[in-house]
Amino acid sequence: DDWQIAKTAIKDNDPQLILLDVFMKGIDGLAVCQQLKRSPFTRHIPVLLFSGYPHIAEKAIDDYGADDFLAKPFEVTELLDKVQSILSSKGITV
Repeated sequence: DDWQIAKTAIKDNDPQLILLDVFMKGIDGLAVCQQLKRSPFTRHIPVLLFSGYPHIAEKAIDDYGADDFLAKPFEVTELLDKVQSILSSKGITV
């Protein structure tokens, strides 16, 4: 399944950031975020969750471990600002 392929790719590539939609076909982005943050192999990777339902932002961060949240629709500059903020907070120079 797609999530298994993604997990393998994450382990093999160790990304500096994961952009993750909350609602995806066949899988819950919040559950994926929680799995990533609970795993000793991936918990260090920042996760930026996004959704068209901004009321879940606090829950996404507090309950599921997302590093930040972006409500859709958003401007590219907002996305870039969030990415830069997350990466710089982790000591990664952009």
